[in-house]
Amino acid sequence: MTMTPLSPRVRVLEAAKDAVARRMRADADLLATAADWALMHPVTEAEAEDAAGWCFGEDLIPLAGQGAPWVAEFAPAELAAVLGWKTETVAELMGDALELAARLPHIYRDIQELRLSVSLGRYLAEQTRDLSMDGARRVDKMLRGGGKLTRPFIRRVVDEVRLYEDPDRAAADEQNALASRRVEVRPGRTPATLELVGDLDVADGVAFDQALSRVATVLGELGDGEGFEVRRARAVGILADPETALALLNSDRGTTGESTGRAGRADLVLSLDLATLADLATRGVIGPVDAGRYGTATSDLVKAWVTDWLGVDTRIVVRPVLDLTDPTTVRAVDGHDPPEAMAWYVRLRDPVCVFPGCTRTSRDCDLDHIEAYLPIVEGGPPGQTHPDNLAPLCRRHHRVKTHARWTYHRLPDGGYQWTSPTGRVIDTPPPRR
Repeated sequence: MTMTPLSPRVRVLEAAKDAVARRMRADADLLATAADWALMHPVTEAEAEDAAGWCFGEDLIPLAGQGAPWVAEFAPAELAAVLGWKTETVAELMGDALELAARLPHIYRDIQELRLSVSLGRYLAEQTRDLSMDGARRVDKMLRGGGKLTRPFIRRVVDEVRLYEDPDRAAADEQNALASRRVEVRPGRTPATLELVGDLDVADGVAFDQALSRVATVLGELGDGEGFEVRRARAVGILADPETALALLNSDRGTTGESTGRAGRADLVLSLDLATLADLATRGVIGPVDAGRYGTATSDLVKAWVTDWLGVDTRIVVRPVLDLTDPTTVRAVDGHDPPEAMAWYVRLRDPVCVFPGCTRTSRDCDLDHIEAYLPIVEGGPPGQTHPDNLAPLCRRHHRVKTHARWTYHRLPDGGYQWTSPTGRVIDTPPPRR
C-alpha cells in the first residue's frame, strides 16, 4: 500500500502539534514528580516539635491548603538543585502540585490525562489555597472534565465558592481591598516613558478607562494621526489638566458647559441559574461596570456601586435574562444585525470567542454568521439571523474566518468544529457553566 506523502505545510503543522503534545506531557510529568517529592517528605507533629527546639532545625511548611500534608522545610532545595532552578520557584511548583494532588484530585487527573494544561491547573491551585477542604472539593467537582476553561471563569467559580462558604469574609476581603487602593508611577523601560500601575475601585477604574478612550477618540477626530493606544496614553496627561480635558471633550459635544460626569441611567442585569438562585449569589452588570469581568461581588458591594454611580434616588431597571436552554425564545430575523435580546442570548450562551484556543470575552467580540449572510434582495433566505447561526468571534478571528478560508459549525453539545484551510478538523469544547 502506497502512502500519500504529506505536504510541507502539513508536516510543519504536525510537527508543531507533536511538540505541544510532548511539552504538555513533560509539564504534567514534572508536576507529578513535584507532588511525589512533596509527599515523600512529610513532617510529623512530633518531628516539628523537636525541630522547634533547635535554632537551625528543619521545620515543616504548609505548601498547600487545609488538609494537605505539610512538607519538610528543606525538601524544595534538593529538587531545585537537581533542576537548576531557584528554591523559591520549586517550592511554588511543589505547593501547586500538592494542592492539586491532595485537594483537587479531579483537576489533577485532568492534567495528567492532558485534558487541561499545567498552567491553568496551577492558576487554579493558586486561587483555592485559602478555601477549606470542602470548598476545594466543591471547586474540583465544578471544574473537572477539562474543556475550555479560562482564568476569568476559574476565578469566578472560586469566588462564588468562597462567598458561599463565608459571606462575612468575602465582604471583609472587599473592604480590605478598597482600603488598600493605590496608584504608583514607576520608571519605564527607557527614560522616555513612565509606568502607571494601581488598584482602583471598579467604578472609578472603568470610568477612567472610558475617559481615556473618549479623549483618544476625540483626538483622532481632530486629526491626531497616532495609533489609538498612543492616544489613550496621551489622554492621561490631558486628563491631568481638567481645564484642557473639559475644553477638548466639550468641543466634541459642541457645548461650553461643564462635564456632566457619570451617566444618569443604568441597567442592572442579573445572570442567574437555578443553583445560583438557590444560593442567592449574584453575578451582574451595573451600568458600565461589568461585575462578571472582575469577579463575583457581594450584594453589599453591588449596592455600593449603584449608590456611588447613580445616587440613592435613581430607579434601577432589571431586565430578565433569556433561558439559555431554549433558543426558540429568540425569534429569527431577516436583517443582518441581531436585535439586542438575541445578541445578549448569544453572548451569554458563549462567554468567549469560539475560535480554537481563544479566550477573549464575548462582550468584546463581533457576532458572526456561521453561514455567511446573504441579503434578501440578493436572493438570501428569510430568517438567516438566529442564535443557531450566530457565534462570537473576536475581531482577529472574525477576519481569519472571513478571509482565510476557515469554516465551522456548531455541534449539538454546544461546542464548535472548525476546518482549517489545509483541511485539519479542530474541535472547540462547549463553554463551562
